[in-house]
Amino acid sequence: MDGPRDPGPDSRRGNARPAGTPLADRGLRIPETDTSACLHRHQGDEREREPVEHQHGGPVGEPQAEQPVVQVARYRAGQTQRPAYAVMAWWDYGYEIIRLGRRVPVANPTQAGADIAGRFFTALDEGEAVKILDQTHSLYVIAHAEVPILPRGGLVQGKFETLAAWAGKDIKQFWETFLTKDPKGGGFGPLVLFHPDYYRTMAVRLYVYSGQAAVPNDSTYVITYAERPGADGTVSKEILESRRFKTYEGATAWMDRMGRTGRTIVGLDPKLTPVPLEGLTRFRLVHESSDVPPAVRIFEYLGFRRG
Repeated sequence: MDGPRDPGPDSRRGNARPAGTPLADRGLRIPETDTSACLHRHQGDEREREPVEHQHGGPVGEPQAEQPVVQVARYRAGQTQRPAYAVMAWWDYGYEIIRLGRRVPVANPTQAGADIAGRFFTALDEGEAVKILDQTHSLYVIAHAEVPILPRGGLVQGKFETLAAWAGKDIKQFWETFLTKDPKGGGFGPLVLFHPDYYRTMAVRLYVYSGQAAVPNDSTYVITYAERPGADGTVSKEILESRRFKTYEGATAWMDRMGRTGRTIVGLDPKLTPVPLEGLTRFRLVHESSDVPPAVRIFEYLGFRRG
């Protein structure tokens, strides 16, 4: 049972860019503050903010003609105009959303809003996810290829672990590293397997499945494992047996007969769900980049309320 390598721990700030990222096309620098200040009136943050005010001459968040003049001002929370809408995306891409899209991101590389974005992208239920969009007044969601755990150049990697950390969730809810015997050498090696909740997250359902329903086909595994205490006090899970099933229903029926203690359903491939996924009903795919696979997929939230 071959599988992906352990992606290893990822720091919550491990891929952060320094504040003051240059905006080369304007010769500007974003101040070392929360650039989503427009949202803080609704988040109860009374700290001073220094947003970059682009002089477009129209409502914040609506497209306007390019203007070369930029004014930097100091405001207190509650003194800024509410944007027409916000954009939900992982914090890494907040400055690009500001610089290229002239829009207000929910999260940015100061990590402001990272916990909110983390909760959205790790949400397992569409209803839970859209509540967060309503709270942040978000009209669009950007799902980026770098966020889910996917094969990249022979490795399986992504930024998902930081999403879970900011959301305050244990990564073992989504995947675990098990011990499996090497059939050649007889020793034990690590094997990363994905739990059903990984595939149920909004990050995976939006980017990998484009919001569509998915039915597993020969991708559902049931492993039988035993917990092995280590000398350092940690507990590892050794795989004793693994079975692959054509359907999810076949896997659950077998577990019902054999017993569920010490057994669990897992996925081997982060792109192939082991459990059925319902289609998302309140998201519409409006754009995907021309890359193969697409670098981004952008969705409109159909339940957005203006005003």
